Amino acid sequence: MANIPRLDALNDMLASVNVRPAPAVDETGSWPTFTYGSSDVGRAGRVLDRVTREVICTSEFQVNTIKNYSIATNGSNELDFTSVKAIWIKPKGALEGQNIGLTFDSTGANPKAYNFNTGTATFSAGTYLFEVRYDKSFSELTPDAQAIIVARAVERFQQENVGNQIKDAFIQRRKAEAEPFNTSRRPPAFPPNQPLNAPIMPAQQG
Repeated sequence: MANIPRLDALNDMLASVNVRPAPAVDETGSWPTFTYGSSDVGRAGRVLDRVTREVICTSEFQVNTIKNYSIATNGSNELDFTSVKAIWIKPKGALEGQNIGLTFDSTGANPKAYNFNTGTATFSAGTYLFEVRYDKSFSELTPDAQAIIVARAVERFQQENVGNQIKDAFIQRRKAEAEPFNTSRRPPAFPPNQPLNAPIMPAQQG
């Protein structure tokens, strides 16, 4: 399964609302701070990136997770996760169990740890351990993750722009076709409590 080019994903989204394919993206700057144009393909780019972040924040595909990330306080006794492009953190070790998340500046950048229990962004000087999920662009993801994201982005874009029952049914079918590639959601081969050698019970006669 090959990677999905960004423009192909955007044109799939445009097709879901009967818009002609775009010859190029409509966005400037660089990931993760794109500036999106006001055209149809620009709006599609914004939706695609929003859905991408939703998926990687839940880490369904484990493609952007560092299980044990060690970080030291800076000169202001802050825990600054900018270098790793963190979008989600979970404290481990000395801080485990505390309600600690990330705050960002007005541009959505410069993620820093914030202790919601104490209402402070400063910590005792030292080194701490976290599980971290970090930002990735759509183009950096694996093909199976891209397939799921495109299916969900198509649905979101179609609902925001058209929202009719016939198209909704088509989009749901596309999602169902893409879901088998989501290996994180495959059920076990046998029911959990079913012995492998369980006999097949004959059908009851009416």
